[in-house]
Amino acid sequence: MEKQDPYMAARDALEDRMEALHDRAYEIVMKHWEAVRSYERQSPGWENRSILQLRCDKKGNSIRIDWCGLKWYGSKKLDNRKMIRITITKPPGSHGYHLPKLYAHAKEWEKPLIKDTEEKLGAIRREASHVIKAIIAVRYAAKVASSDAASLLKEGAD
Repeated sequence: MEKQDPYMAARDALEDRMEALHDRAYEIVMKHWEAVRSYERQSPGWENRSILQLRCDKKGNSIRIDWCGLKWYGSKKLDNRKMIRITITKPPGSHGYHLPKLYAHAKEWEKPLIKDTEEKLGAIRREASHVIKAIIAVRYAAKVASSDAASLLKEGAD
């Protein structure tokens, strides 16, 4: 059995954890959307539709879980309505959104659902930020170890 590089093993374990965090976040987002769609089916009409969107993306080892608001511009009569996404920002250094900022874009029926969803996602964002920092630290440690090994080999050749 071949011995695996400890840095590679650590990085693989951390990357697996990021994948698990993304899967959990995606599951929470999908449950949120199921609840929104269910309510919207029961209460037809544009005035009951949510104008708040939640998305979860993974790119490389980074997870993005964010909310955005929707605004509609144009005329219904002329059939030239366009949707604009409005970025809702998190406070600096925070892993969660301020609920009043989210509630400003929400319908009254959505507020309890948003609170519950955001509490769960905030914990995932917090853990993901620490895991990504650990991945970066392991990557740098492996680079230092390989450069030290290369310099030792070079000295041994001289």
